[in-house]
Amino acid sequence: MSFEDRFLSRSRSEIEHSIQHVHPCTRRLSQLRWRVDVNISTNLLSRALKPSIVLEMTLDDGTIFEMESSVAKFQDLRYHVAKLLKEIQEIEKSSLYKIAEKTATRLS
Repeated sequence: MSFEDRFLSRSRSEIEHSIQHVHPCTRRLSQLRWRVDVNISTNLLSRALKPSIVLEMTLDDGTIFEMESSVAKFQDLRYHVAKLLKEIQEIEKSSLYKIAEKTATRLS
């Protein structure tokens, strides 16, 4: 039996269950807070006026991550996330993904 046959014969719940066992610590984002900080001055310069983006992410287990980046790095992050989302949409449009979804629907 080929990999595709074994994969397509499994229902969506079985696949999700097996993924949970492989990665049992999957956490989800429960809250996202953000702000823009502007550094008005530094020790070296009397006027800097450099903005930075601060993101505070709270996960469903209560863990809090804080990230600070420059505007340019945040734009890079936005670009790469958008690119990944587009690639995911293209994968979802592919025929193999549609076959897997139909098979999962029939089996459940």
